[in-house]
Amino acid sequence: MFKYEKTRRDEAAIFFLQGRVGLEETAVMRKAFWECIVEENPGCLIVDLSGVPALDSSVISLLVATKNAIGKRRGHLLLSGLRRDSYQLFEQTNLHQYFEIRRTLDEAVEAGRALLAPESSE
Repeated sequence: MFKYEKTRRDEAAIFFLQGRVGLEETAVMRKAFWECIVEENPGCLIVDLSGVPALDSSVISLLVATKNAIGKRRGHLLLSGLRRDSYQLFEQTNLHQYFEIRRTLDEAVEAGRALLAPESSE
């Protein structure tokens, strides 16, 4: 059974996904991500995938669309908790170079903070 939770940490909106994600679940998440981006305008949107056993093309398409949508608002999408098979799929398709991917949620939160930190003037 699929479920998700959304929370906030500083400027980051965080989605925890749990269970198998298919076409129906992807449609639900597309709506939830879009509403978050439009209504909250987070600096970072972090999607924790540690509870998702496998990713299919509908999930990857959703993540690409979400990255594009938040990027248009000068925000960032970070992924965390990819399982080994899923990360290998990202490597084989070079998506690991397209997405900001961190092993853990804490690492993703820290990376988000670094992305949003004002540039130091020297």
